Amino acid sequence: MAENLRIEQAINQSLTGTLSECQQQLTNQQQQTAKLTTEKDTLQNDLKDLSEQNATLYQELSRTTADLTEAKQTIKQLAQELATEQRKRTDAENHLNNLRQQLQTETEINANLTKKLSACEQNFTDLNSAYQNLLKDKQNAEKQLNQLVTTIKNAAKQLQQWQKLNYYQQLEKQNELKAQIVQPPPPWKTK
Repeated sequence: MAENLRIEQAINQSLTGTLSECQQQLTNQQQQTAKLTTEKDTLQNDLKDLSEQNATLYQELSRTTADLTEAKQTIKQLAQELATEQRKRTDAENHLNNLRQQLQTETEINANLTKKLSACEQNFTDLNSAYQNLLKDKQNAEKQLNQLVTTIKNAAKQLQQWQKLNYYQQLEKQNELKAQIVQPPPPWKTK
């Protein structure tokens, strides 16, 4: 019996030690379970927060995607407007170059016309001077003509008077001849 008692004590001690160990392990496991439960709750809270953040991020991503799509459309539209403006600028530059060429041509034409105008003005001045000289010459010629006409008229009058005088002198001579034929010459004239 004593041996049984010893065995029983040894078994009790062993069971007490095992029980104590098991209780310790159970306590440890309970602590770990509590700790894991706390970690689980923390992780669930973190997961909830992350889910909310994820939902917020998805909303922001959706907005950002919409903004990005709108920005892409705006960029595309701006690129089209830029291309249009570049075409307009190119067209305007080409038009400007054409206008410069036209201006250069017009300037050359203008210079030539200015030279021609100057030559025409000089010709006009020369012709006007010649015309004025011709008018003076005409006036002088008219004066000379008037003087000649007057001289011719005077000469014609004198000629007419001489013709009349000559006519009358011839008539008188004819009458004297008739008278000489009809009358014998006076004796003092005969020889």
